[in-house]
Amino acid sequence: MIMPDSTRKGILKNIRFFDYGILITTLALVIFGCIMVYSSSLTIAIAKEVPPYYFFSKQIKFAVIGIFVFFFFANFNYRFFYREKVQYWMVIISLASLVAVLLFAKEINGSKSWLFGIQPAEFCKIALILYLARCYSSKKTDTPLTTNQLFKPLVIFGFYIITIIAEPDVGMSLMYAGITLFLIAGSGLEFKKLAKLYAGFILIVGFVYILVINIPQMFISVLGQNRANRLISFADPFQYEGTTGHQVINSYYAIGSGGFFGQGLGNSVQKLGYLPEAHTDFIIAVVAEELGFMGVAFVILGIGYLIYRCIRVGLESTDSFATLICYGVGSWLFVQTAINLGGATGLMPLTGVALPFISAGGSSLIALLIPLGIVTNISMKNKRRRLEQTTNS
Repeated sequence: MIMPDSTRKGILKNIRFFDYGILITTLALVIFGCIMVYSSSLTIAIAKEVPPYYFFSKQIKFAVIGIFVFFFFANFNYRFFYREKVQYWMVIISLASLVAVLLFAKEINGSKSWLFGIQPAEFCKIALILYLARCYSSKKTDTPLTTNQLFKPLVIFGFYIITIIAEPDVGMSLMYAGITLFLIAGSGLEFKKLAKLYAGFILIVGFVYILVINIPQMFISVLGQNRANRLISFADPFQYEGTTGHQVINSYYAIGSGGFFGQGLGNSVQKLGYLPEAHTDFIIAVVAEELGFMGVAFVILGIGYLIYRCIRVGLESTDSFATLICYGVGSWLFVQTAINLGGATGLMPLTGVALPFISAGGSSLIALLIPLGIVTNISMKNKRRRLEQTTNS
């Protein structure tokens, strides 16, 4: 079959404007993640009486699907998501999926998060970012965001948060809150209002944590024994070494024994039954033990570069909708990485959040590659616009 000239020219044109910084970094992190899933999951696979390469083969499949959707959305006009009907159905379907999880999902480890092998809350982050980006970009240019414009979209955000807390999923709700706060910061809100909003959020989080420490039974009834204990043991994990504290303590051992270059790929000791969820929540500890500081630096610098590119592409765009999408995706990467690393290093309570690109899991990986594709599409449009301006001048 001969490819039409118009199609061939369109592909060549896209190749010319493609953001290879985002592409190469994303591919490198995805490939690295597959390697680390392979290394960290062998013992777990044997313990679960599945083939040794079970988790690795699944991650490869997810990676292939994720890269495909990345390229698809990189070549898909992001302005499609600005349409009112698209926004309406996107919000309705995403909220309906979260409600369906509460009604029909099986409870696993005290939480309802999965439906038909998919974690809808991961994909709903895309809908939230696109919705808030449209709402906050619809204001008049160079005018500050009014109080009404600020809080009206937060009603929809409230529905997302309520359904996710009801699962309950503390880590995911923190991600939603963090993404929303960063999007508001980039939307043009006056500094005084922004400072009050952030101060209020910090006070609420601090107040809740004080209640957890002093009135633990209240939160055990809401979050369940295991999650409440994670919050309580955060202050001093060694006091709870025999229960919820042992995860962070073994993470300390793994990170501390890695040194600068690590023990070598595949040579982790902590993954041999000592470190729970070594291939998911605590995979950075395995990276540190096997590849040392250099391996951890590769992951952090790679994700940091993608955050930088998201912000940079957003700043270069003349479309406020595109700018806020980029800010939203960048904040997604930052918040999720911070929560995961914070939990693995004991700087934050454990909440079961995956490390972007590296942890095993299809929903997290594919859901993240979709908006990165959208950011790439925005970057390509920026490059075309600059070339046209140069040509016309």
